[in-house]
Amino acid sequence: LLSNGLPYEAAGVLEKGMAASLVPSQKDTYELLTNAFLQAREGDRALEPLTKGADLADDAQLYLLLGKVHLQRDRYKEAVSALNQGLAKAKPEQRGKVYLLLGVALLGANRLDDAEVAFRSPAGDEKTRAEAESYLKFVSQERTRRQGMGA
Repeated sequence: LLSNGLPYEAAGVLEKGMAASLVPSQKDTYELLTNAFLQAREGDRALEPLTKGADLADDAQLYLLLGKVHLQRDRYKEAVSALNQGLAKAKPEQRGKVYLLLGVALLGANRLDDAEVAFRSPAGDEKTRAEAESYLKFVSQERTRRQGMGA
């Protein structure tokens, strides 16, 4: 169903199969269910299986996705929480991405100091260095702007 462009129907079949214990409740199944909901543009319904899958995963990939879904909904506190959990599971090659997205979530939560710390963390990661440096410039400009406003 999913490969035939029917993601909502695929999600329904998976949910029923999991409820009837016909489909195992494991990381890969939760990830597939999450992808079906996201493809069906049912982001809120994707949160529960995504959280369960991320908890079962042995790396940070699903926590990164969870953080992105929360960010898309302007749920910064939830994004920060998910990404902090992702840091605990992050493999070395994932840490830069997690810190970068964590910085974005902290910016959204209006926590400039914490965002700066997060953006400095991936500066050593070749893949995320340029983006992190760009965000650091933004944080500096935002501080200057706020000081000019007396905020």
